[in-house]
Amino acid sequence: SPEKTLITNATDGFDFLGFHVQYEQPKNNKSWLRVTPTKRSEERLKENIRTITARERTPWQTPLNTIKAINRVLRGWMNYYRHCSTKDRAKKLDWWVNQEFGRWLCEKHKGKGIRWVLRNYQFLENGTRKNLAVRNETGGLQFLFLMSDVSIKPYRPKKQPNPYLDAGWFTLTAMPNDD
Repeated sequence: SPEKTLITNATDGFDFLGFHVQYEQPKNNKSWLRVTPTKRSEERLKENIRTITARERTPWQTPLNTIKAINRVLRGWMNYYRHCSTKDRAKKLDWWVNQEFGRWLCEKHKGKGIRWVLRNYQFLENGTRKNLAVRNETGGLQFLFLMSDVSIKPYRPKKQPNPYLDAGWFTLTAMPNDD
């Protein structure tokens, strides 16, 4: 429809299905297409996390259920955006989610400070870094999911042969010169 149609320059970028697509040309004149999550999708993710950690849900919600709910949301969001440039934004969102969950734990344990929360809920993950975690039913640790740990796999389309060209043309041009 004409109301939804937007004609824009590729260097200005456009939003499509939660992705911001923008053609960039840096100083070295090697232009490339940058695909990132939109600001709106990041705000929706933050809103979902705020809903999970809302104060009115605090009295009956356990830390284990909260961390599982947060992890489901973070995994789904990161799997949707794993084929675009999200590593730098994922690190910033990881920090924000850690802060939000830490605040929720402080509210859950009224009278205890952030130091008490960190002493009781921060553990070494894989023996290398500290991360917030909760003991699960089996006594193991359920860590807060870090989106920056997801490997980014950019979409690389395979170059398809031109169907209008003769198949013999490919074999002739692919052979090395014997001269």
